[in-house]
Amino acid sequence: MADAFGDDLFSVFEEESSSGKKRKTEDSNAKTGYEVKRIETLTFVKSQHGKPKIDVTGVSSRGKRDIEDDGTNDGTSEVVFGKKSKLETISAEDVILTELMPRVKVQQVETVEGCTHEVALPAEEEYIQLKPRQGKAAKEYPFILDPFQREAILCIDNNQSVLVSAHTSAGKTVCAEYAIALALREKQRVIFTSPIKALSNQKYREMYEEFQDVGLMTGDVTINPTASCLVMTTEILRSMLYRGSEVMREVAWVIFDEIHYMRDSERGVVWEETIILLPDNVHYVFLSATIPNARQFAEWICHLHKQGEFREDNFNTAMQVLRDAGDLAKGDQKGRKGGTKGPSNVFKIVKMIMERNFQPVIIFSFSKKDCEAYALQVSKLDFNTETFAMGINMPARTVLFTSARKFDGKDFRWITSGEYIQMSGRAGRRGMDERGIVIFMVDEKMSPVVGKQLLKGSADPLNSAFHLTYNMVLNLLRVEEINPEYMLEKSFYQFQHYRAVPGVVEKVKTLEEQYNAIEIPSEESVVTYYKIRQQLAKLGKEIEEYIHKPKYCLPFLQPGRLVKVKKDEDDFGWGVVVNFSKKSNVKATTGELDPLYVVEVLLHCSKESVKNAATEAAKPVKAGEKGEMQVVPVMLHLLSAISSVRLYIPKDLRPFDNRQSVLKSIQEVHKRFPDGVPLLDPIDDMGIKDQGLKKVIQKVEAFEHRMYSHSLHNDPNLESVYNLCEKKAQIAGDIKAAKRELKKARTVLQMDELKCRKRVLRRLGFATSLDVIEMKGRVACEISSADELLLTEMVFNGLFNDLTSEQATALLSCFVFQENECAKRIAKVSAEAKLEVDEEQYLNSFRPHLMDVVYTWANGSTFAQICKMTDVFEGSIIRCMRRLEELLRQMCQAAKAIGNTELENKFAEGDRRGAAQAAGPRDEWPTMLRTNISGLSLENEGLSEGKPYEMTLMEEMRKRTREGEVQQAARIVSEKQHDEGPNSIWYTSEVAHQREKMVDQRKCFHFPILIK
Repeated sequence: MADAFGDDLFSVFEEESSSGKKRKTEDSNAKTGYEVKRIETLTFVKSQHGKPKIDVTGVSSRGKRDIEDDGTNDGTSEVVFGKKSKLETISAEDVILTELMPRVKVQQVETVEGCTHEVALPAEEEYIQLKPRQGKAAKEYPFILDPFQREAILCIDNNQSVLVSAHTSAGKTVCAEYAIALALREKQRVIFTSPIKALSNQKYREMYEEFQDVGLMTGDVTINPTASCLVMTTEILRSMLYRGSEVMREVAWVIFDEIHYMRDSERGVVWEETIILLPDNVHYVFLSATIPNARQFAEWICHLHKQGEFREDNFNTAMQVLRDAGDLAKGDQKGRKGGTKGPSNVFKIVKMIMERNFQPVIIFSFSKKDCEAYALQVSKLDFNTETFAMGINMPARTVLFTSARKFDGKDFRWITSGEYIQMSGRAGRRGMDERGIVIFMVDEKMSPVVGKQLLKGSADPLNSAFHLTYNMVLNLLRVEEINPEYMLEKSFYQFQHYRAVPGVVEKVKTLEEQYNAIEIPSEESVVTYYKIRQQLAKLGKEIEEYIHKPKYCLPFLQPGRLVKVKKDEDDFGWGVVVNFSKKSNVKATTGELDPLYVVEVLLHCSKESVKNAATEAAKPVKAGEKGEMQVVPVMLHLLSAISSVRLYIPKDLRPFDNRQSVLKSIQEVHKRFPDGVPLLDPIDDMGIKDQGLKKVIQKVEAFEHRMYSHSLHNDPNLESVYNLCEKKAQIAGDIKAAKRELKKARTVLQMDELKCRKRVLRRLGFATSLDVIEMKGRVACEISSADELLLTEMVFNGLFNDLTSEQATALLSCFVFQENECAKRIAKVSAEAKLEVDEEQYLNSFRPHLMDVVYTWANGSTFAQICKMTDVFEGSIIRCMRRLEELLRQMCQAAKAIGNTELENKFAEGDRRGAAQAAGPRDEWPTMLRTNISGLSLENEGLSEGKPYEMTLMEEMRKRTREGEVQQAARIVSEKQHDEGPNSIWYTSEVAHQREKMVDQRKCFHFPILIK
């Protein structure tokens, strides 16, 4: 067994592979060295209640530094623990890297507004005050501006970019409107971007009423593209930049609405691409929800576009603090799980809101199905999902959350503080309400920690979601002035990692000092003993994995069995098994349900955790304190040991004395077995015949022999020197991790992925070895709404040639053919290029579920008819149709790029048919429905917890709608329709489609559902 150890056993670190030469990325516009260039001003303003606090930062931009290695040294020194080698310090390259970071000084500036300004600027520069406006303002407002609005407008008057970060409904749009007015007055062009088409449409209507010279470009709609002010989605702006549109030469200002959407994992990269590609002479207005790292974002803009000054007001508003855990546990909770009767409680709260005159109210439900069900019963209220909070302008006095948990695509979780701030910001109408009201329906136990984090936590930070795509790489290869490496270097993703360098360097220095300060006598011998103990602990965990398999351990988890429980750092010691149960876990990748076993164990817990058991997790009793025995549900893998001892336990464990008697029995077991409680032998007692377990036990016996025969084992100073050795090993591990982090920050991130993607493009024939794009690459450049590689392969393989226009359109709805050969080939080539791709998952990402629906739609069926063909939500069908419409236009351009007129006409015909069909059914599902919130009278409509009186009426209308009798359904609705009050409003809602199916073509009916 001695040969199994070798020298590697006594090395804490594996030898790090030396890095190869790093590729230099040339920038024709940048100079080498650390030249400090003249900077303009980037201003960041955040609103706050009370006194605003404003920070101003001007960051000197520095030239790009090319780093080259000789291939023999990666800048990190190896630490070999236990050997008499001198620990190397940080390389000079790392020290130079810290000098690259901007040095900032901060000074306090008092203003006449009573605000405190914190001005941060480069150490070698002096802060220059903003110049007061000369002459008339570009736009006058009929109300008094808030301090943050005045500061932002002053910055715009000084031609300085500004980031306005404030909660929803704080008045950020005022700053954007002023920038538009200023650009129009100066005869300049301005672009307003938003994340979704619905928001673009709303902004277009608002701005058209204000400025008239406004156009709209959303992909499916283009209105007045030559206007001075263009409203568009961010994807359209990115496409214009890639194509070198002449419009961009005339743009002076670009306004990004909801810029915090940049952290979205799927679409966030579009914002980052756009900001990088915009020219330096353009100024920006960024509108964002509250983000705690706004200064970091502003510094990135300065670093990227040589614009620098930074303003920030400290948005630290006092928020409501949750009551103690005891108050949290109170309330009207039914059932053993603490659940509530959801629908009835919603109606009770709505009734209370109306009685206390807290309307209008917006109700957020994180489930489309629940949202739909609520809206069908109370039609005069606005039920929405989270998407409504993205920026649609509809403030209210009250916001009601039907739940505090949501499904994020992977699992159910508590909503984050940032999500809460964004949605609850709708509460309170500017100039009408003194304060907004937010009501939470908590349908399960919420710990004080979660509650405080939700209400008092900071907003979600704006972290980069930048990632490479094939469309991005191909487009950048096509553009002469820029390359993919430049995009990586200039990304916010790289900047955030680069900003961490000074802290990591300091951390490494501190850790190295601590490492060198620890002196261990006979260090080499101590390290040998330490390694043996660590290896034994590792093998012990392997044995636990065998024991924890349900087929081996479940037969021995009888009531009374002694088990040891440990969760992370919480060691509960020995407890007694009461029972165990099997539950269904989430679906595994195989589609089958994985069993989940929970063991109920009687454990010795602290009195505080027992007292707050309803809201807090159990905690072990501390040494010297008195605890209490409590039955705690424990996951099977938390059982660190199973004893061969079984105890008698009372049948009823609810009385305190019965539980304490079990504690005395456990203490008696400790007295009888002073050398340790006997454990079940995995082989002799549990009967595990696995050969792998036998090999692990043989290794354990060999290691134990070496440990017992070691000279240090019986040394009286063993504990003290072992603790020193353990501490030194921990520091050595921290040094290794920090240096890896430093190395990662020094190099351009995602460069390996870029090389792999280029390799894939070369092997599939999209680009040459000299990074010149081929004909396939030109086609793929035109496709950004779907998998560009797969669709290009399908075009060149002739899969669309023999299809009709309707069939091609249906096929594009899922991007996969019944024969998955194209997708399999792309997955295979990606794997060969060392790009991590799960072939099965890649194939399953192309879903044919709506092929029949789209084919029927393309052949002239109505929306009501296609809704009968699937259980998919109507809103999801509409979203799919709109994306398909955009993809068809891109496929037209792709076919045009290769000169295939027949294929181009085929896709164009599909696009025209979809548009022609949409002309009818789109009026059949209007997104703007008229409703009367203030006219809702709960007394007259008799809101109750029972089944609504007119649900049978709804079922009849649904039935007739499915049968295509839209006229008859509309007649039923009109017969029951109430007269509208004088205070009707317009609103957008995701639940509208349930009512829209009962609306005649080209007409819009409002039908409240009467509840009696």
